[in-house]
Amino acid sequence: MKRKGHIISVKGAAMKRLFKTIVSILLLLVFLVGCTGKGISISSETEVSSSSMMISSFCSETVSSGPAQSDPWEEPHDPGSHYTFQWKVCSSFLRDVFGEAMCDSWFSLVDAIMTGSDTFECPDDDTCKWMMGQFPCRCLPPLTEQIYTGGDPDHPVKDGRVTICYMTSREETIARICDFADRVERILNETLKDDYSDFEKALAMYQYFTSHYEYDYESYEKMKDQPVEYLSAYRLIMEGKGICSDIAPAYAFMLMQAGVDCGTMSGQSNYSGEGHEWAYIRLGEHYYHIDPTYGLSEPESLRYFLMTDDQRDSGEYPRSSFEIISHYSKDHPHEEYMADDTFFSPLWYGFDFVMDHSREMIIYKAYDYYGDLLDLSFTYSGY
Repeated sequence: MKRKGHIISVKGAAMKRLFKTIVSILLLLVFLVGCTGKGISISSETEVSSSSMMISSFCSETVSSGPAQSDPWEEPHDPGSHYTFQWKVCSSFLRDVFGEAMCDSWFSLVDAIMTGSDTFECPDDDTCKWMMGQFPCRCLPPLTEQIYTGGDPDHPVKDGRVTICYMTSREETIARICDFADRVERILNETLKDDYSDFEKALAMYQYFTSHYEYDYESYEKMKDQPVEYLSAYRLIMEGKGICSDIAPAYAFMLMQAGVDCGTMSGQSNYSGEGHEWAYIRLGEHYYHIDPTYGLSEPESLRYFLMTDDQRDSGEYPRSSFEIISHYSKDHPHEEYMADDTFFSPLWYGFDFVMDHSREMIIYKAYDYYGDLLDLSFTYSGY
């Protein structure tokens, strides 16, 4: 799906340079007025009428290695690519847990950042605080720890609007998003085909994660003695390493970018008592657990792909400890999801698998009861 925007048509190199100069001056004026506190915001009433002009200006200079596209929403690296970065994504799980008002406030915030507005719509303080704490890291990872609300921190909503402040500047934040967007688009376009089903997208992305990323044991050990604040899906995608709280949200985010309904689930270990986070996906009418973090240790296996509740439980994490999306289930009660479809169970014991997209089939190896190696196939038609 193409991203919408206004088409800019300027004739001549001189006019293009003049246009860029005017935009730069406007941006400079925008950043002269700041928020009180530890960051910078957009000036109080200033908005740029064309969001695409703003984003095009930033992305063409900070991401694209070639000339600016005539359409500001064109892909920065390959106009012919089939997957394009989506600024606004949200899973059904987020909506169920946090509600429509919080999702709408999140979209209003993203629109404000895109258009250069310094405020966004939000109905009340509680909605604002929860949204700011839960949505950026899950739905637009580059915004993690990059924005905060101006005014009274206990009562950020004034007349139905909230002021946006930036830890550095809006210009740097947009550049950060554009760089991230280019990385996400490249991964999607290198990994997924246009006609992949949701199942195939989930599997292909699972293969990508387990073969391209590594577990960050150093940060894991560090967390035992002190808080670690740099963990995020953004870090995993940009730096290539992380722990479960980096990996699971990043995997869910990439699938949301590809149009797949995915979130995260957490649970407590039966053995160590430690918490763990993995992905939770809806395929058709069924729900499944996917653990790309555990998959890093067995990239040739599908042991942790499309698990049921029972399979996840037998692998250490009891269903009684599951918490979908948020660790604050008492504050945000929601329906209980059941992952009980065993259709994909034969794959849990296979390895050296290959997906045959044309035949909708997985070719894999497995050992039988007697220890003999078998060459098997699994048809996933309909998924």
